[in-house]
Amino acid sequence: MFARIAQFLAAYVAGTGTPLEDGESSTPLIDNQRRLVIAVATGAGSSDATAANQATEIAALNTINAKIPALVSGRTPVDGSGVTQPISAVALPLPTGAALDATLTGGTQKAIVRGGAKGATAAADVTSTANGVDHQGADIVEQFAPAYEDNTASRALVEQRNSFANITSATTTTVKVGAGFFHRLTINLAVASATVTMFDNTAGSGTKIGTITMPATLLASQVVLDYDVTFATGLTLVTVGAQDITVAFR
Repeated sequence: MFARIAQFLAAYVAGTGTPLEDGESSTPLIDNQRRLVIAVATGAGSSDATAANQATEIAALNTINAKIPALVSGRTPVDGSGVTQPISAVALPLPTGAALDATLTGGTQKAIVRGGAKGATAAADVTSTANGVDHQGADIVEQFAPAYEDNTASRALVEQRNSFANITSATTTTVKVGAGFFHRLTINLAVASATVTMFDNTAGSGTKIGTITMPATLLASQVVLDYDVTFATGLTLVTVGAQDITVAFR
């Protein structure tokens, strides 16, 4: 390549008037007037814009145009049924019974809540009462309120209910069979040196709960003793001496 460049420059400077030819194609590079000769290829190629090629391109364009749907309001319609499409709308229709701003405002409870009919009671608005900052308590009454509640004083009424057995002789008495709770033993009329023995059993033996022995010289004729213990099998008392006693249990 450098040799050809040197040959071109020498011929140009010398101006000999002899055309300089390309050694490969015998095409003159410099004419007698020291002008560069550019060879232009002639003949039709396979991709030239011949009439036949233009007809082929026009046919291809017509095939594409046939597949394009007609414009709608100057726009090309798009069928997006085959894929998920994003949508943009000012408002969408809501189903019947949907929560609206008329009943829910800014995520806060409305002052009035609609109550449904129950039995013979007609539907009505549920009232409410303010209960501190940002709290609105509904005014309701418990339909099945427990009887032990004192809603006026805001407390539960609790009372102990026990069964009892009164024993007045020296004997063995089973006051309860099965598990239970032994609350109290009351000696209504004490007898000197008398005893009372209590068993967690259905007989006067087995697991002893305790024994009470009155002194030979009585200090009091009445004694109240709270046990408040549970028993598993039963509650049996064995009395020695004709004392008048009462057992409270459940």
